[in-house]
Amino acid sequence: MSKTLTTGVINKTASTQATHVEILNLSNHQKTVTVQVYNWDAGGTLLAPPETITINPNEHVTATNVDLTGVIHYEIRLIIHNNHNDRLIINTFAINSVTTLTVENNNVLHHELVELSDDESSND
Repeated sequence: MSKTLTTGVINKTASTQATHVEILNLSNHQKTVTVQVYNWDAGGTLLAPPETITINPNEHVTATNVDLTGVIHYEIRLIIHNNHNDRLIINTFAINSVTTLTVENNNVLHHELVELSDDESSND
């Protein structure tokens, strides 16, 4: 069984150039997460191919940064596969891709992510 979390639609600030996702696995089991970034200026199309990441126990990983050039409204979705006993902490950030510094105001922390029900998690 999987669980889908979303940032909801984010209105990008002028200094934002890319997305950045940090995932921490505090469980004793390997976890798999798929990261999707949608362009809501283009009707909810994917900005890049989904990235599926495997995170070992007590490991931290960074998801690939997705370029937001020309995009104003975007959303990050996170699909947690086999989510039994999650113990995952996922934070999403906006970065300035030149220096990879975090940009203020476009960050969604773990406790702010919204869980989508099964019928809401697909974008048909």
